[in-house]
Amino acid sequence: MFKYYLLFLAFFLSSCISEIDPSTISTKKPVVYCVFEEGKTWKLILQHSNTFADTKLTNHITDAEVIIYGSDGTVRQLKHLGGGYYWSDQNLPKHNISYTLIIQANGYPQVHATGQLPKPTPITIIQNEGLSQFEVRQDAKEDDIYIQIMMYENRQDVWENYFDYFPTSFKITNPELQQQVNEQTNNSLIHLENLDYKYLDHFFGKIPMSLKSIIITASPFYAENSFNNLQLNVLHFERQGYDYFFHQSKQKKHQDDLFSEPISFKGDVENGYGVFTGVNRYNWSKSEILHESLIAGTYKIMDGFSQHVNLKTFNFPNAEGYLKLEPDGRLFGQIRKDNTEVFTNLDGGWYLSDHKIRLYFTAQNFLKEVNLDWKIKGISARFSFNMYDSISIYFSKTNE
Repeated sequence: MFKYYLLFLAFFLSSCISEIDPSTISTKKPVVYCVFEEGKTWKLILQHSNTFADTKLTNHITDAEVIIYGSDGTVRQLKHLGGGYYWSDQNLPKHNISYTLIIQANGYPQVHATGQLPKPTPITIIQNEGLSQFEVRQDAKEDDIYIQIMMYENRQDVWENYFDYFPTSFKITNPELQQQVNEQTNNSLIHLENLDYKYLDHFFGKIPMSLKSIIITASPFYAENSFNNLQLNVLHFERQGYDYFFHQSKQKKHQDDLFSEPISFKGDVENGYGVFTGVNRYNWSKSEILHESLIAGTYKIMDGFSQHVNLKTFNFPNAEGYLKLEPDGRLFGQIRKDNTEVFTNLDGGWYLSDHKIRLYFTAQNFLKEVNLDWKIKGISARFSFNMYDSISIYFSKTNE
C-alpha cells in the first residue's frame, strides 16, 4: 500500500510543475513601507520589486521625490537619508487627518496611496499575574476594530550585561475569536503535532464592537518563573494596514508548507506594492519597553570584528567604527578594518521592526538592510557583502 501512495505523491507533485516565462514577471514596481504613529517622525522605506533575472543584492530607490499631503493643507517632503530610507520631522502625524502619499521616481509611474491614523480607541491592558493572563479592554469602542497582538519576553543578565528580547507564544481564550485563532494556528500536514495547542506567536484580529474584553494567556512557564519579564504589545490598525500585515503573516506561516495554496496580496498602493497606514500603539510591561528612545545612542567597535568568507573566518582586531542612532530615526556611522583603509560611510536611517533594528544606508559595498540585536550595552550586527561574505561586529554603547 505504501508504494502506491508514493507513486501517487510523485505523480501529484510532477503535475504541479510548469515552465515560467521570465517575460511575464519582468516589470519592476516600487515597494513602499510606511507605518506612522501620532507625533513621531515620518519614516518611509522605498525599494523596488525584483524580477526573475535580478542578481543584485540591493533593490532600494534613492532618487525619488516623496511628498505627503495632509487633508488639513499641510505638506511635507521627505528627504532621502540613504539606502532607500526617506525621512521628515515636519508636520508630524495627527489624528483626524487623512494623508496622501505621492512618489515620483525615474523609470516608474507615479505612486499614490492614502492613509490615516485609526480613530483613537481607549485600550487598557490589565495583568493577572496569578493566572499568567492579560486582559485587553476596549469599553468605549464604537465600532469593530482591527488589531495585532504580540507578546515578548526580555531577559537580563546583569553580570554579562546581556539583554535578550524575543517574541513568545500565547493563547487567546475568547470563544468569539476562536475561528480567527484557528485560521492563524499552523494546521498543515507537517505540523500535526500542534493541532491540540492553539498557541500563537502573534494574533491579527477583527474585534467586533460587542466584544469589550480579550483574554490572553501566556505559557504556564511564566506563571511560576518570569511573568514580570513579559511585555504585551497591541497595535490598532486601519483596515488597509490590517489587511496588509495579516496577509504578510499568512505568507510567512505557509511559505514552507508544500500543500498550501499561494497567498498573494498587493495592498492599496497604486502603481506599486506595500503599505501606507497609521497605527495606534498600546504596551504593557513592568520593565523598560523597547522603543526608539531606549535604543538611541552612540555605539563603538571595541574589539574589532570577524569576516566570514566561504566558511573561513578572518579577524580584524584593529577595526574601527561607530554607529549613532538618533531617537528620531536618523543614523550616522562609519567603519573600517584598520587605519590603512578609508572609512565606509554608514549614514542613513534606522527602523525598529518588532524586536529587530534595521539599518538603511548608502554604502555601495553592503546590503542596504541590516538586522541587529540590541543588548543592554551594545548592538550585535551582521553586515553582508554577498551570500558568502559577511562581517560580525559588536558595538558597545558609550556615554557620548
